[in-house]
Amino acid sequence: MSGTLQTPTGARAKRPLHVGGYSAALILVLGVVVVPSVVVMAAVSHTAPDTSDYIRMAFAQVAGATIAIVSSVALVIDRLARRARWSAIATLAVIATVVTMWSIRTIHASADFLLAGIGLTS
Repeated sequence: MSGTLQTPTGARAKRPLHVGGYSAALILVLGVVVVPSVVVMAAVSHTAPDTSDYIRMAFAQVAGATIAIVSSVALVIDRLARRARWSAIATLAVIATVVTMWSIRTIHASADFLLAGIGLTS
């Protein structure tokens, strides 16, 4: 008998619900809330903003939204590749859809913010 663990034929191997030692919830919180918030706060102007400040803040909002989209979609792809339970994949897919739609709305709002900030809209 070899020293490896053998599973019975037809049995589904149990896979952990975490990626590289981190849980899906931690990855979602970091990728959707914490990191985008830090990026946006790092770009905030602490004085009266001028045109370059508005551009920097708008690009930070777009970068944060992009990070949120990528992290939520990558988590769904990871679950598909690991052949997780369909309920976990479906839950993460719904979360990724909501995050993607919300982030697209944020990107649109940042474009309006930029145009209003540099005085190109009435």
